[in-house]
Amino acid sequence: MTAQMVLLGHLYSSAELITEGCSALVSRSTSLTDEEAKELGYETAFQLCIVREKRYQGTAHSPQQIQVELTRTFEKQLAVIAKEEAQYGARKPRQRPPQPIQPLKKRKH
Repeated sequence: MTAQMVLLGHLYSSAELITEGCSALVSRSTSLTDEEAKELGYETAFQLCIVREKRYQGTAHSPQQIQVELTRTFEKQLAVIAKEEAQYGARKPRQRPPQPIQPLKKRKH
């Protein structure tokens, strides 16, 4: 499923889908399958394995560090996608997480 997120991200020019898919592939406990490597392309699969290795070596442990490493690794590809997003008016990723919705207060009758 996560490899499909990456592929859909490329199809729909969505950097957010690509980075979320890549992050999930790098962070999960199982390695890439042969089928996923074929779907993604062997160069992309190899780059993901390098980031995954850095995670296990401890140089990219937290989700933020993994995100930085993925952004660095796929910098050129993400720049192309960002241009496409701008061209087609795709929404920009949120800069900060949304605030939780506050429960409604009960009215006094």
